[in-house]
Amino acid sequence: MLADVMQMRYVGYDELVTYHKGMMCLFVRWDGIYPMYAQYARMSNMPALGEKTIQFYLEKTKYYQGKIKAKRFYDRETKENWNHQAWCFDYNKMDVNLIVSQSLEFDNDDMKPNLNNPAVKEMKEKELEEERLKIEEAEFKKAQQDLPF
Repeated sequence: MLADVMQMRYVGYDELVTYHKGMMCLFVRWDGIYPMYAQYARMSNMPALGEKTIQFYLEKTKYYQGKIKAKRFYDRETKENWNHQAWCFDYNKMDVNLIVSQSLEFDNDDMKPNLNNPAVKEMKEKELEEERLKIEEAEFKKAQQDLPF
């Protein structure tokens, strides 16, 4: 789950951590993601790394923020909501784009997509810029073909 956060309390810490507005956090439910990884490794005939090994590695990354006691997750297929412990990662530091559609579920009270999210806006702007560059390139090639010499 990707969410725009302001404050968070991590497991093992009493103080509330405050982030700048617009910080995007990726929340991962460990007991949901590790079994998927292990199954993928088996299906690919690859040895799966142990849980503790992966956890240790992830905790040492620059984008790992900590664990939180409870995060609300939503399953789009079953329409279920539940609270669960989650690992928190700074999405901006991860240097990846996991947004593949505008229908992502963000942590809104109404569970509707947050289209004002900066990451979604950035994705749309990038698509428009790529389209504009393609048009300019096509016009330039056509102009070169039309030269009189």
